[in-house]
Amino acid sequence: MRRCQLLTPTQRERVTRWPASDEALNRYYQLSQNDIALIRRRRRPLNRLGFAPHLCCLRFSGRTWLSGEVVPPGVLSFVCEQLGIEPTELTRYTSQRVQIHYEHMAEAQRMLGLSPFTFGRYRDTSRRLLPLAMDDERPMHLVNATIADLRRQRISIPRITVIERLCFEVRGRARVRVYRELTGTASPSVAIGSLATSASTEESVSELMAPPSPSLEQAVSVVASINAGRVAGRVRIEFLSWS
Repeated sequence: MRRCQLLTPTQRERVTRWPASDEALNRYYQLSQNDIALIRRRRRPLNRLGFAPHLCCLRFSGRTWLSGEVVPPGVLSFVCEQLGIEPTELTRYTSQRVQIHYEHMAEAQRMLGLSPFTFGRYRDTSRRLLPLAMDDERPMHLVNATIADLRRQRISIPRITVIERLCFEVRGRARVRVYRELTGTASPSVAIGSLATSASTEESVSELMAPPSPSLEQAVSVVASINAGRVAGRVRIEFLSWS
């Protein structure tokens, strides 16, 4: 299956970044006495240190610490100093079976009152995002709106590839819905280009299936409808082409 990439590497890094400033570290990665007491319930040092990034990452950004994701040295040192554990214990933790990683992730979610991102919540988020995508389909706008929605719902944020796929699918449905509203046609017969061009990435045209050899009259009618929608401020459409 083709990977649905909407963001540039720079945009993706911006969404998934760890804290880089001392202020962010002190605000989100400073462990309370209650945090430390809960962490120390784990018998082995590697599990104590391994549990901390789950808790801190969810608290900082609302997203989960992914299996195989490297904890930046500055973040790791800051946490290790508070727990009195050597940084090398994290390497031992990540070499354990992955099930322990997911068990700790689920426990950290419960501690912070967050719900996991399930398939049902995927569908609910898609429905809430659709009206926004019909007005502005820029990739970063959709990704930020999705993350903000999940935070409001107290749902942990999944990996960025899941968010990109969700936004990709919603954007496709939004294009079809806009076409139907503008033309009154039950099914799209043209390929609609980007509703709004992303300022930072080149987007290919996502073509919708079209009937063969549309007439000139049909083309003129569709363009007139789209221009009317543009003037009314309902949507922003970059271009339209017959497939």
